[in-house]
Amino acid sequence: MNGLAKTNEVTLRFPEQGKPVKREHLYELYSDVMGVLQKDHDWYIPRKRAYYLLSRVTLIGSTALLGFAAFLAFTDQNWAPSFLGLKFANPAQFALALAALAAFLLAANQVLMFTGTWVRYTEAAMKLNSQMLAAQFDWQLCRIGWEDKEGEASPDQQVKALTLLKTMVANSRAVMESETSKWSSELVKAVDQLKALTTSQTTATQSLITAAGKAAVAASPATLKVNFSGAPDRLKGREVVVTVGDHTEKRTGVDSSVVFPSVAPGTYKVGLVGTDEKNVEVRVDGIVQVEGGSTKDITLNVPKG
Repeated sequence: MNGLAKTNEVTLRFPEQGKPVKREHLYELYSDVMGVLQKDHDWYIPRKRAYYLLSRVTLIGSTALLGFAAFLAFTDQNWAPSFLGLKFANPAQFALALAALAAFLLAANQVLMFTGTWVRYTEAAMKLNSQMLAAQFDWQLCRIGWEDKEGEASPDQQVKALTLLKTMVANSRAVMESETSKWSSELVKAVDQLKALTTSQTTATQSLITAAGKAAVAASPATLKVNFSGAPDRLKGREVVVTVGDHTEKRTGVDSSVVFPSVAPGTYKVGLVGTDEKNVEVRVDGIVQVEGGSTKDITLNVPKG
């Protein structure tokens, strides 16, 4: 038995060329081939268990988080929950954070192929186990008619045995090659999904930044400038009161504009109240919409006396 070949660190002991081949040599080669099949099968067992745990953790974890988030949506909103040192304004905000964490777990499961790999490994292990069982029956069929283990194998017996053993190894390797091919396809898909997820996340982040900037501007104070037209000279030298909502400005005459530098965004009633030199009340009103961070003008028309 000088002809040696290694498969997955299992040495195949082939019969030596040019010398009589005994049936025991074929038995030894069969034992080696079964060792190859067993090693191929055993490679998947611990790995499929690991991916099973990772798959269960991410799937069950995301489901539990989504369920808890849905529950929080119907609870009293007048309390501030905390989680892992993080404080939230209300349960709704906490529920949103839990939903985001659940989405992250699902994305990790998809991109890192936890469930997909567990399924592939389980399928491959089952196929290899079935092949090992079938190979034992095939070997028994192959050696029908063999008189004894020590006797010399005929050329026909050698051909049948070697053909069977070759098929056993080829079938085992076909399962592994198929699993590897599926892994390659899933990896390409996972990379594409990761790229798409990164792009969408970047877009979402940019949108949030833009929205936050707009919200900050919209909430910032504005400047309101009240101008006067018509007959403002009617109130020259007279005390007048200009109001914008709760803001009040007293001054003498309206020969120039009145500026309110810090007005919150909103809709306001703008008014002018005063008396002319004949003690006739002059009252002018207007409505203005003020946007945050802007400078707004409104003109009040002072009627002639």
